[in-house]
Amino acid sequence: MRVKFTIAYALVSLLVSASGNPVTTGGRQAAMGFTTTCQPGLWGAFANRASLAESPALEAGFYYDNRFMINEMALKAAAFSIPAWKGAFAVSYSHFGFEEYNDQSIGFSYGRSFGPYLAVGIGFNVILNNVSGDYEQREGFTFSAGLLIRLSNDWTLGAYIDNPASQKLSGMNEEKIASKIATGLMWKVSEGWITTAEVVKVSGSSTEVHIGAEYQLLNRIYLRGGLSTGPSLYTFGAGLHTGRLRIDISSSVHTVLGYSPQLSLSWRFTK
Repeated sequence: MRVKFTIAYALVSLLVSASGNPVTTGGRQAAMGFTTTCQPGLWGAFANRASLAESPALEAGFYYDNRFMINEMALKAAAFSIPAWKGAFAVSYSHFGFEEYNDQSIGFSYGRSFGPYLAVGIGFNVILNNVSGDYEQREGFTFSAGLLIRLSNDWTLGAYIDNPASQKLSGMNEEKIASKIATGLMWKVSEGWITTAEVVKVSGSSTEVHIGAEYQLLNRIYLRGGLSTGPSLYTFGAGLHTGRLRIDISSSVHTVLGYSPQLSLSWRFTK
């Protein structure tokens, strides 16, 4: 137990210098190498906001990521979307950390399609950073934008950016909130089989490459796998999608720190 707490505090101390670091949510995304650029649906509220227009629905979801099996490193997130005007609005919330240190984000997003080949999205986030002791809560505000371009029936191009203006947290040090830019492709190899790959750059970190694949094993069951760099992770998982309920489980594997299991549950109020 003491070893786990030591690791937790060591990792969090590294994250303090990158408050508001954009999070990745969704069990499907996590299982497919944390690819988010072209993934459609509700969890686009945390990544490419244009994805909200790809599958608009009245939907609510919850996501949990137990980083390295350490409760103090857990990421919890929730989102709710409402279809409107050829797209969807979404409200999102995420919480990372524990009582002594945590990052929270409250987001408002909208994605809209412009015909069969183009979708765009924008988002606004309020970032809250809390550190115990004599420190006060710090706040920040960020903007996000993204697009999806359907190149053909089998190929989709996506790109998005978080915090392009490098906004800062309030406080004496005015610490910069992390910025993120990502671009990627999704390829429908055949019916029931897709692959996706993207390049991601987060400020203060090296450029990352994320690769993932999904295979529809049965009518409602999906198998997934992937990998990502920076740090090097292997990912795998499965999904069960009924008409309204979606259950996606996954895990990433770090060669030194071990497993990080993830789970997302979502419910569509209309099919």
